Amino acid sequence: MFSLNHLKGNTYYIDAPTNIGVYKLSHNDCILIDTCYQGDMTDHLLATLSKYNLNVKSILHTHAHVDHFGSDSYIKSKYSCTIGAPKVEYTYIENPQFTNLLVFNTSPFRKVSRSYPTGAKVDYLYDENSFDVNDVSFSTFPLKGHSQNQKGIITPDNVIFTGDTFLDIEELKSVKLLYNYDVEGALDSLKSLSNTSYSIYIPSHGSPLEDVKNTIKYNVENLQKNANMIFDIIKNSPIGLDELMSILVKRYKVTEHATQYLIAQACITSLLSYLENQDRIKIIFENGVMKFSPKD
Repeated sequence: MFSLNHLKGNTYYIDAPTNIGVYKLSHNDCILIDTCYQGDMTDHLLATLSKYNLNVKSILHTHAHVDHFGSDSYIKSKYSCTIGAPKVEYTYIENPQFTNLLVFNTSPFRKVSRSYPTGAKVDYLYDENSFDVNDVSFSTFPLKGHSQNQKGIITPDNVIFTGDTFLDIEELKSVKLLYNYDVEGALDSLKSLSNTSYSIYIPSHGSPLEDVKNTIKYNVENLQKNANMIFDIIKNSPIGLDELMSILVKRYKVTEHATQYLIAQACITSLLSYLENQDRIKIIFENGVMKFSPKD
């Protein structure tokens, strides 16, 4: 079971492995911001909601990775609540099997995890600015990069739930390599967020923060360090993705498991895409093998 923690006004969060926002509409009725993985974590979440006598009226989402929506179908079934999500992102909540496309562009190998949560119907979409849910006005902040259309969700108490835009410093020290759909977009979102002044910032993984500038600076530096490290390998001689992965799997101590390997590969290819878009590297072919080379 998890704990319910007060932040400000009617805004709380549940300290699950993915932090879950709670906005209280009354003593019992509430709106959730994100959920968590299916299975045991969902069981713990349901037990937590029961312990604190919370009745879920709606679920909002920062983005649609499985650790943020795996509980949706169970919660919707139990509480008959509505579900809201950003445009584009909702597709994955309704069709969880599509999440494979983030790391594997075909039907996956049998050794790649095929355990998906049950899809849940999304009842309403939001994009920019503000939207009303159960007569309460929430607003969004664009945070594309980690996913295609991630949104920060801002409660009426000026508390923002930032999804996976950044990790707190201790989390990032242990993870080292963070998945991003679009590295350039992620950097832009980090820089935009650093110029805001919300009362409290809640990352999906880590502790609440009142001042995010140092944390964001560390996240930006980590992304740039990883990109530069890959460039330093490439600049010595053209290299293919498999050879590059062989070097980086050892360097990052990636578990030799198909799913973990493909997630790491997605992290690396997003950095390669960033370097190519920055005109630092180019794509060449040698003996039928696509390789990456420094830009002339």
